[in-house]
Amino acid sequence: MKVTPAAIVAVQDKRMVVDWFLLLKASPYFAVPLIRLGLSANGVTVLWGVINMVGAFLIYLTIRGNYMLLPLVALAFVVSEILDTSDGEIARFTGTSNPVGGKMLDGVAHKATEYALIAAYACGAAAVTQSPLALPIGFALMAAEAMGSYCYERRLLIIRVHMQSKEKISGERPAGHTYVERTSWWDLSWRHKLRTVAGLFSYKFAYAAIALALVAPTVFLWTLAALALYKHMAWCRTVMQTLRLAERAANA
Repeated sequence: MKVTPAAIVAVQDKRMVVDWFLLLKASPYFAVPLIRLGLSANGVTVLWGVINMVGAFLIYLTIRGNYMLLPLVALAFVVSEILDTSDGEIARFTGTSNPVGGKMLDGVAHKATEYALIAAYACGAAAVTQSPLALPIGFALMAAEAMGSYCYERRLLIIRVHMQSKEKISGERPAGHTYVERTSWWDLSWRHKLRTVAGLFSYKFAYAAIALALVAPTVFLWTLAALALYKHMAWCRTVMQTLRLAERAANA
């Protein structure tokens, strides 16, 4: 089959949320040259992961006062989001889809990005505030992110394996919230239009972090502390919900 944007559109995942509408319109034009260059789907996943690492470093530099880099921060994350869509399209088009290996590598790239961002925030906060609290707050935020991921995966394991249930962690998507092929952007509701534009920019806290570091460095530091507290409370809530779920299943 000839590699064309139309051929890529034909293999797109139609279960994607409407937030990715514009990304799905752009991704075929990235997937085509990448296939012609001989990149595999996994190679593209690694590529957007590396771009996100660079983006995190650019955020750190921007927090430190290099505000001319802000357009590059936005560009890096928009391109990585598009490539995050393209890797699945390339896998389906080339017949190399691997739901185990692909998802594993995708998860590694996402987690590496999230930890790199936390490092950028913490190091940036330390640089602009010179506070001795920046490092422990950064450690607390990193630990909260790690525990959140671990508890989520454990909950999924318990539900799917030990309880042999197909229950979804976050429930089904509401009707009308998935991408529909050939729908025009202009035909979307105003709310979905806003969501498609917002969907171009991942890791949106990065822009708030840069703004706070500029206008109120101390507030930025304490915002990171509040975020760490929130994330710790979230994984504790996941544990309690899972324990209650297991107790109900045992008593059923």
